[in-house]
Amino acid sequence: MTLSNTMKRLILCGALLVLLCCQGCFHRWSEEQRAQFEAECRLVDTVQGLSLTITGFRYDEVDSIRVYELEGKTAVDSFYAYSDWHSYDSLRSTYYAHIDRTLHLTNEYVFFIPGYKLYRLSDMKMIVWAQWTMMSEGYGCVMGSFVFDGKQFEHDTSPHLKKRGFKYSWEK
Repeated sequence: MTLSNTMKRLILCGALLVLLCCQGCFHRWSEEQRAQFEAECRLVDTVQGLSLTITGFRYDEVDSIRVYELEGKTAVDSFYAYSDWHSYDSLRSTYYAHIDRTLHLTNEYVFFIPGYKLYRLSDMKMIVWAQWTMMSEGYGCVMGSFVFDGKQFEHDTSPHLKKRGFKYSWEK
């Protein structure tokens, strides 16, 4: 069974029409829009919530991690970050926790796990991340630059509390 020439032409025209419509649906940001968004992102001085990755500890060591908020050298607040027992990844010996509160980017956060040296989070900055879909270009403003435990992290949104000296089973 073969299609007639008229039917082939209709299918070809329909396919071309769909492609032309999709071409017009793609949305790109102008340079002005992106520059304005970046300027607004740089003005953000707080972030709501923070996810933590916690590796190499037993659950009873990190079920509740004391966090101190320092403004300069003065403690202005303290709270707990609670590890989620159900988030345990046995392959990586990792738990996950979430801080559900407003964090000030200019302040330093000190994580206290009894019996271990303090972990420090500081120099947080908001950055613009490209967020592409098949039909559009977009950008998000996220806390994606920070210093954690003395190391600079860029394009990462989750501080990683790794037990000092811990090695994965595949590391030598």
